[in-house]
Amino acid sequence: MRLILQPFPAGADGLIVEVHLNPKRALTDADQTMSLDQFDDLMAKFGRLRDAIDGNGHSVPR
Repeated sequence: MRLILQPFPAGADGLIVEVHLNPKRALTDADQTMSLDQFDDLMAKFGRLRDAIDGNGHSVPR
């Protein structure tokens, strides 16, 4: 999941992900679909990343 976070410090504004209650049973793209738990984990990581950078993708001094 580390790779998915890389574009944001470089200035990306968004991300498209597929989430399913049971990814293995998704009718399409099951191999790249996240579970709700994985999505919650990703959103928590985005929150920490957001707290570490400003809106321009620059590191925020601590």
